[in-house]
Amino acid sequence: EYITDKNGLFRKVNPVSTTGTVRKNFIAGIVINGGKAVIMDIDGKVYPFDITDESHYDKYIGIAENATVQDDICTVVINGEVKTLGIGWLPGIPYYITNTSFLSNIPPTVGIIKQVGVGINTDTILITNGTELIAI
Repeated sequence: EYITDKNGLFRKVNPVSTTGTVRKNFIAGIVINGGKAVIMDIDGKVYPFDITDESHYDKYIGIAENATVQDDICTVVINGEVKTLGIGWLPGIPYYITNTSFLSNIPPTVGIIKQVGVGINTDTILITNGTELIAI
């Protein structure tokens, strides 16, 4: 299946992964930085997850793998390993969505707590989406 991006170019949607990591392509509703947790809103586009917005609680889908501009393709890791050189993930440590939509090993103190992954080594995190959302 293919879609047309904002420049009129055809791009393959939801390519098959051979690594066991599940990635899907979506259209960004706003500028999104790679590494941010994202939601799919009712318009079918993805936006950064806001831990203080109750309407986002049930819309989380994964982590943006690439930075993108509005109306362009954003590849989202739904589940599996993500390699990002130089990040400094801590092996065996859980990671949570923060108030900036990025991930941290320190749970937030406002909004909701959502654990989305565990560090494997300093350059790799395993996105598991293992815990439910917990309102604080």
